[in-house]
Amino acid sequence: MAKAFINIDGRDLRVEVNWNAIASFLQMKGQDTFKDLAELTNLKPSDIAPMMAAAINEGERLEGHEANYTPQEMGARCSVVTVAEFVKVFQEQLNPQDSASQDDSKKE
Repeated sequence: MAKAFINIDGRDLRVEVNWNAIASFLQMKGQDTFKDLAELTNLKPSDIAPMMAAAINEGERLEGHEANYTPQEMGARCSVVTVAEFVKVFQEQLNPQDSASQDDSKKE
């Protein structure tokens, strides 16, 4: 899967929804159980900023950059359009087989 970036305040920041980001998100929410993990696909609007912070912090770590964004910083810096871009990347990375099958169907 290709790296994904979203632009926030004129900076392209890498987004990575991997196990580290998911664990960080669950810890931020104080919900660190398998039940909470199973409900990850049912994010509420109030969950978006914490997930963004976790996924961007992880993406930037993988890029070799120091990033410690908080959910409050993400919420303050992001427009509704930026949030929509993040949600699209989140869905693609959380369910990569769905994106691959959609890409295959576009080729036909």
